Amino acid sequence: MSTLVDAHMHPSPGLEGTLRDALDKGLRLVLNITRPAEFEPTRAAVAKFRQVAFLFAGLHPNEAQAELERTLAMVRREAASVDGIGEIGLDGATYAPAQLLSFTKQLELAEELGKPVSVHSRGKVGEVLSTLASYGVRSVLLHWFDGSERELEEACGRGYFVSFGPAVLYSRRLARLASRCGEASILTETDAPVRFGACFEGRESSPDLIPSVVFALARIRRCPPLDLEKSVAGNASRFLGGRPERF
Repeated sequence: MSTLVDAHMHPSPGLEGTLRDALDKGLRLVLNITRPAEFEPTRAAVAKFRQVAFLFAGLHPNEAQAELERTLAMVRREAASVDGIGEIGLDGATYAPAQLLSFTKQLELAEELGKPVSVHSRGKVGEVLSTLASYGVRSVLLHWFDGSERELEEACGRGYFVSFGPAVLYSRRLARLASRCGEASILTETDAPVRFGACFEGRESSPDLIPSVVFALARIRRCPPLDLEKSVAGNASRFLGGRPERF
Protein backbone atom coordinates (compact mmCIF):
# COMPACT_ATOMS: atom_id res chain seq x y z
CA MET A 1 0.00 0.00 0.00
CA SER A 2 1.39 3.42 -0.98
CA THR A 3 1.15 6.70 0.86
CA LEU A 4 -0.39 10.06 -0.02
CA VAL A 5 2.05 12.96 0.11
CA ASP A 6 1.66 16.72 0.58
CA ALA A 7 5.16 17.73 -0.49
CA HIS A 8 4.73 21.44 0.26
CA MET A 9 2.54 23.05 2.88
CA HIS A 10 2.88 25.50 5.78
CA PRO A 11 2.04 25.53 9.48
CA SER A 12 -1.29 27.08 10.49
CA PRO A 13 -3.42 27.20 13.64
CA GLY A 14 -4.39 23.72 14.80
CA LEU A 15 -1.21 22.15 13.41
CA GLU A 16 -1.12 19.29 15.90
CA GLY A 17 -4.66 18.34 14.87
CA THR A 18 -3.58 18.38 11.21
CA LEU A 19 -0.64 16.12 12.02
CA ARG A 20 -2.78 13.76 14.06
CA ASP A 21 -5.24 13.57 11.18
CA ALA A 22 -2.37 12.81 8.79
CA LEU A 23 -1.32 9.94 11.04
CA ASP A 24 -4.84 8.52 10.96
CA LYS A 25 -5.17 8.87 7.17
CA GLY A 26 -1.72 7.66 6.13
CA LEU A 27 -0.56 11.04 4.81
CA ARG A 28 3.01 12.36 4.78
CA LEU A 29 3.45 16.12 5.11
CA VAL A 30 6.39 18.41 4.33
CA LEU A 31 6.01 21.58 6.41
CA ASN A 32 7.82 24.72 5.27
CA ILE A 33 8.85 27.50 7.65
CA THR A 34 9.09 30.87 5.88
CA ARG A 35 10.48 33.05 8.70
CA PRO A 36 12.30 32.45 12.02
CA ALA A 37 9.29 33.25 14.23
CA GLU A 38 7.49 30.16 12.91
CA PHE A 39 10.27 27.76 13.69
CA GLU A 40 10.03 26.77 17.35
CA PRO A 41 6.26 26.07 17.60
CA THR A 42 6.39 24.11 14.34
CA ARG A 43 9.47 22.14 15.39
CA ALA A 44 7.77 21.21 18.67
CA ALA A 45 4.63 19.97 16.88
CA VAL A 46 6.56 18.03 14.25
CA ALA A 47 8.67 16.35 16.95
CA LYS A 48 5.50 14.65 18.23
CA PHE A 49 4.64 13.26 14.78
CA ARG A 50 7.99 12.48 13.18
CA GLN A 51 6.60 9.39 11.48
CA VAL A 52 4.38 11.53 9.24
CA ALA A 53 5.96 15.00 9.16
CA PHE A 54 9.12 16.51 7.69
CA LEU A 55 10.37 19.96 8.69
CA PHE A 56 11.86 22.44 6.21
CA ALA A 57 13.11 25.84 7.38
CA GLY A 58 14.12 28.90 5.38
CA LEU A 59 13.43 32.53 4.58
CA HIS A 60 10.74 33.08 1.93
CA PRO A 61 11.60 35.70 -0.74
CA ASN A 62 8.60 37.80 0.33
CA GLU A 63 9.61 37.90 4.00
CA ALA A 64 11.90 40.57 5.50
CA GLN A 65 15.34 39.86 4.07
CA ALA A 66 16.89 41.47 7.15
CA GLU A 67 16.07 38.15 8.84
CA LEU A 68 18.57 36.27 6.65
CA GLU A 69 21.46 35.97 9.10
CA ARG A 70 19.10 34.95 11.89
CA THR A 71 17.60 32.30 9.61
CA LEU A 72 20.99 30.91 8.60
CA ALA A 73 22.14 30.72 12.22
CA MET A 74 18.89 29.06 13.29
CA VAL A 75 19.03 26.37 10.59
CA ARG A 76 22.69 25.64 11.26
CA ARG A 77 22.03 25.40 15.01
CA GLU A 78 18.96 23.16 14.58
CA ALA A 79 20.28 21.13 11.63
CA ALA A 80 19.61 17.80 13.34
CA SER A 81 15.86 18.49 13.46
CA VAL A 82 15.62 20.12 10.01
CA ASP A 83 14.93 17.82 7.05
CA GLY A 84 15.41 20.47 4.37
CA ILE A 85 15.77 24.16 3.50
CA GLY A 86 12.59 25.89 2.37
CA GLU A 87 10.66 27.77 1.32
CA ILE A 88 13.38 29.75 -0.44
CA GLY A 89 13.74 31.27 -3.90
CA LEU A 90 12.78 34.28 -6.01
CA ASP A 91 9.46 36.01 -6.75
CA GLY A 92 8.93 37.93 -9.98
CA ALA A 93 6.23 40.18 -8.52
CA THR A 94 8.34 41.44 -5.61
CA TYR A 95 11.87 40.88 -6.86
CA ALA A 96 14.75 42.87 -5.40
CA PRO A 97 18.50 42.11 -5.33
CA ALA A 98 18.24 41.15 -1.65
CA GLN A 99 16.13 38.15 -2.69
CA LEU A 100 18.92 36.78 -4.85
CA LEU A 101 21.46 37.19 -2.06
CA SER A 102 19.13 35.42 0.36
CA PHE A 103 18.50 32.61 -2.14
CA THR A 104 22.19 32.00 -2.83
CA LYS A 105 23.18 32.09 0.84
CA GLN A 106 20.51 29.52 1.67
CA LEU A 107 21.57 27.32 -1.25
CA GLU A 108 25.13 27.46 0.09
CA LEU A 109 23.82 26.33 3.48
CA ALA A 110 21.80 23.49 1.93
CA GLU A 111 24.92 22.37 0.05
CA GLU A 112 26.99 22.56 3.25
CA LEU A 113 24.48 20.57 5.32
CA GLY A 114 23.49 18.11 2.59
CA LYS A 115 19.81 19.09 2.79
CA PRO A 116 17.16 19.14 0.03
CA VAL A 117 15.54 22.46 -0.90
CA SER A 118 11.95 23.52 -1.60
CA VAL A 119 12.02 26.43 -4.04
CA HIS A 120 9.60 29.27 -4.82
CA SER A 121 10.05 30.37 -8.44
CA ARG A 122 6.88 32.30 -9.40
CA GLY A 123 7.67 34.50 -12.39
CA LYS A 124 11.39 33.76 -12.04
CA VAL A 125 11.78 30.15 -13.16
CA GLY A 126 14.55 30.92 -15.65
CA GLU A 127 16.67 32.80 -13.11
CA VAL A 128 15.99 30.17 -10.46
CA LEU A 129 17.19 27.41 -12.80
CA SER A 130 20.26 29.45 -13.72
CA THR A 131 21.09 30.05 -10.05
CA LEU A 132 20.54 26.44 -9.00
CA ALA A 133 22.99 25.24 -11.68
CA SER A 134 25.85 26.72 -9.64
CA TYR A 135 25.16 24.62 -6.54
CA GLY A 136 25.50 20.96 -5.69
CA VAL A 137 22.30 20.74 -3.68
CA ARG A 138 21.27 17.16 -2.87
CA SER A 139 17.73 17.44 -4.28
CA VAL A 140 15.47 20.23 -5.47
CA LEU A 141 11.69 20.70 -5.49
CA LEU A 142 10.26 23.47 -7.68
CA HIS A 143 6.99 23.86 -5.84
CA TRP A 144 3.84 25.08 -7.64
CA PHE A 145 5.73 25.11 -10.93
CA ASP A 146 4.54 27.82 -13.35
CA GLY A 147 7.30 27.89 -15.94
CA SER A 148 7.31 27.04 -19.62
CA GLU A 149 7.36 23.57 -21.15
CA ARG A 150 11.02 24.11 -22.06
CA GLU A 151 11.84 25.03 -18.47
CA LEU A 152 9.92 22.00 -17.24
CA GLU A 153 11.95 19.78 -19.55
CA GLU A 154 15.17 21.35 -18.25
CA ALA A 155 14.14 20.88 -14.62
CA CYS A 156 13.18 17.23 -15.15
CA GLY A 157 16.37 16.66 -17.12
CA ARG A 158 18.41 17.84 -14.14
CA GLY A 159 16.58 15.42 -11.85
CA TYR A 160 14.62 18.11 -10.03
CA PHE A 161 11.18 17.44 -8.60
CA VAL A 162 8.10 19.45 -9.64
CA SER A 163 4.91 19.62 -7.59
CA PHE A 164 1.31 20.26 -8.64
CA GLY A 165 -1.53 21.26 -6.33
CA PRO A 166 -5.30 21.79 -6.35
CA ALA A 167 -5.09 24.39 -9.15
CA VAL A 168 -4.34 21.54 -11.57
CA LEU A 169 -8.04 20.64 -11.31
CA TYR A 170 -9.07 23.82 -13.14
CA SER A 171 -6.00 25.28 -14.87
CA ARG A 172 -5.55 24.06 -18.45
CA ARG A 173 -2.00 25.39 -18.47
CA LEU A 174 -1.03 23.47 -15.34
CA ALA A 175 -2.77 20.36 -16.67
CA ARG A 176 -0.70 20.59 -19.85
CA LEU A 177 2.51 20.91 -17.81
CA ALA A 178 1.48 18.00 -15.58
CA SER A 179 0.90 15.83 -18.66
CA ARG A 180 4.46 16.53 -19.80
CA CYS A 181 6.24 16.18 -16.46
CA GLY A 182 8.56 13.17 -16.21
CA GLU A 183 7.16 10.40 -14.01
CA ALA A 184 10.30 10.42 -11.85
CA SER A 185 9.88 14.14 -11.11
CA ILE A 186 6.22 14.58 -10.18
CA LEU A 187 5.03 15.37 -6.65
CA THR A 188 1.74 16.51 -5.12
CA GLU A 189 1.17 19.49 -2.81
CA THR A 190 -1.48 21.84 -1.42
CA ASP A 191 0.60 24.87 -0.32
CA ALA A 192 -1.87 24.89 2.60
CA PRO A 193 -3.35 27.02 4.00
CA VAL A 194 -3.56 29.01 0.72
CA ARG A 195 -7.05 29.51 -0.77
CA PHE A 196 -7.99 28.20 -4.22
CA GLY A 197 -10.64 29.58 -6.55
CA ALA A 198 -12.78 28.06 -9.32
CA CYS A 199 -14.28 24.76 -8.16
CA PHE A 200 -12.89 25.31 -4.64
CA GLU A 201 -14.74 28.64 -4.26
CA GLY A 202 -12.04 30.26 -2.15
CA ARG A 203 -11.79 27.33 0.23
CA GLU A 204 -8.67 27.21 2.39
CA SER A 205 -6.59 24.22 1.40
CA SER A 206 -5.45 21.39 3.65
CA PRO A 207 -3.81 18.00 3.09
CA ASP A 208 -7.34 16.60 2.72
CA LEU A 209 -7.24 17.88 -0.88
CA ILE A 210 -4.36 15.59 -1.84
CA PRO A 211 -6.64 12.72 -2.99
CA SER A 212 -8.36 15.13 -5.39
CA VAL A 213 -4.97 16.22 -6.75
CA VAL A 214 -3.93 12.59 -7.23
CA PHE A 215 -7.14 11.72 -9.11
CA ALA A 216 -6.82 14.83 -11.30
CA LEU A 217 -3.20 14.07 -12.16
CA ALA A 218 -4.02 10.43 -12.88
CA ARG A 219 -6.78 11.53 -15.28
CA ILE A 220 -4.49 14.04 -16.97
CA ARG A 221 -1.67 11.52 -17.30
CA ARG A 222 -4.04 8.67 -18.25
CA CYS A 223 -2.87 6.25 -15.61
CA PRO A 224 -4.53 4.47 -12.66
CA PRO A 225 -4.65 6.67 -9.53
CA LEU A 226 -2.87 4.01 -7.48
CA ASP A 227 0.04 4.00 -9.94
CA LEU A 228 0.29 7.78 -9.69
CA GLU A 229 0.14 7.56 -5.90
CA LYS A 230 2.97 5.00 -5.85
CA SER A 231 5.13 7.13 -8.15
CA VAL A 232 4.64 10.19 -5.97
CA ALA A 233 5.49 8.28 -2.77
CA GLY A 234 8.68 6.92 -4.33
CA ASN A 235 9.63 10.37 -5.64
CA ALA A 236 8.99 11.94 -2.24
CA SER A 237 11.22 9.36 -0.58
CA ARG A 238 14.04 10.18 -3.00
CA PHE A 239 13.52 13.93 -2.64
CA LEU A 240 13.79 13.63 1.13
CA GLY A 241 16.94 11.56 0.98
CA GLY A 242 15.75 7.99 0.70
CA ARG A 243 13.25 7.38 3.50
CA PRO A 244 11.40 4.24 2.29
CA GLU A 245 10.60 3.24 5.87
CA ARG A 246 8.41 6.34 6.18
CA PHE A 247 6.55 5.78 2.91
